[in-house]
Amino acid sequence: MRDARSALTPMAVVFAVLLVPQFYLAGAATFGATSFDAHVGLGYALVALALALLVVAVAGRTLVALTAVLLGLMVLQVILAQAGESSGWLGGLHVVNGLAIFAVAGLVGHRAGMRAKGVSPT
Repeated sequence: MRDARSALTPMAVVFAVLLVPQFYLAGAATFGATSFDAHVGLGYALVALALALLVVAVAGRTLVALTAVLLGLMVLQVILAQAGESSGWLGGLHVVNGLAIFAVAGLVGHRAGMRAKGVSPT
């Protein structure tokens, strides 16, 4: 259980850091510099990492609800991307949801780090 708790912080940090190139790849593809293939591939890797975060949170009995929210937002992100192919309005929500993912990922990382230090985050 303790090992799982100590693993949660660096995993959450890696997840949050990977969101920066994810946004960049989306922008680069939007403006024609590349295809969306790298953005899609990294997106699916982030879904897998969000699932791994949830598994580690459950094993460590910490931040389970928050990591479940993160995974839920990631699944919604895939749905919105697919829906965006037929509706630009739903596709627009893909970007807004990306911001929510960034915020929740930062919160998971912050709270996991605080708990690892023995400080109760508020």
